[in-house]
Amino acid sequence: MALQHDAVPARLSLSESEDRLCVALDAAGMGVVQWEPTTGRLAFGGHVRGVFGVDAPDLPETLDGLLGLVRLFARVRGLYPEATV
Repeated sequence: MALQHDAVPARLSLSESEDRLCVALDAAGMGVVQWEPTTGRLAFGGHVRGVFGVDAPDLPETLDGLLGLVRLFARVRGLYPEATV
């Protein structure tokens, strides 16, 4: 039974950590990308428009798609001319 009792403070601590992360992302105008390796799917949070120039629903849902977008941005901006799309 002690395991169940200890889970409550852990859930509260996780929730508080997530809240602090959201505040920090808002203050810095930053975004985050979470990758789930088992499914290959991405989830975006924070201010991804400031990072990628588009809103989260318009971003690719896979790591390969996101890397293709990054290569495209680099090529368009002349940062990495030999980048392939």
